[in-house]
Amino acid sequence: QLGDPIDWYHNPSKGFSWLLYINQLNLVSKLAGVWRDTGDDRYALEAGKLVLSWTRQCWRGYCYIRDGKMVNSGMEVRNRLTNCIAAYNVLRTCPVLTPEMHMAFWKLFVTHARELVEWSPGGTHTHPLVAYPGLFAVAVMFPEFTESDSWMDAGMRSLRDSIVDRVTPEGAWQTHSTSYQQVPYAWSLRSLEILRASGAANTKATAALIRAQISKMMELPLRTSLPNGGWPNVGDSYGRHDW
Repeated sequence: QLGDPIDWYHNPSKGFSWLLYINQLNLVSKLAGVWRDTGDDRYALEAGKLVLSWTRQCWRGYCYIRDGKMVNSGMEVRNRLTNCIAAYNVLRTCPVLTPEMHMAFWKLFVTHARELVEWSPGGTHTHPLVAYPGLFAVAVMFPEFTESDSWMDAGMRSLRDSIVDRVTPEGAWQTHSTSYQQVPYAWSLRSLEILRASGAANTKATAALIRAQISKMMELPLRTSLPNGGWPNVGDSYGRHDW
């Protein structure tokens, strides 16, 4: 029982990651899917209430509280943004959403896009982040926002930083992690789908770039696999035994 409204700063668990995951707003996209499948407006209304309460309480970069301090994280900003864009694409025609709920979604989109620009090359944050999936999605889905062109430009900078500048000639990602090596695959291919849907002029060149770099990165696990077909647990790989 999380309360009504949820206190997004309260952690009922001993693990800090509880706040990390709930503040990605996966709940919102899941509720939107249930409304789509059932037509029960209660799920749409709950999704709207969650976004409204989040935007009233939280800073755009918020992730979790740890050791009494609020931690900002671009990764959670990206995930929260993409979750809410997917949800709103389903819910935007639902008649039970109030004007305040629509405004809360829009507020989240604009503020989070601005935050991701700061996590892209040339921004104020120096820690590398895969920001382009969120930036491409918000720029393509909401071209009516006056900043959408700048979001697209920042997304292109982030894409090149992520899959070119941070990748070795052999295809190893800068993170040097068994699990994170695979992060750019789905993000890049999904971003390519979004760019193609937008009719962007540079889609052909971007598609060629993504195809070349992601192919190289996907080949690396094959080149470095163990005799049994597995892959070594390198870096932040959760200690899994079945790679």
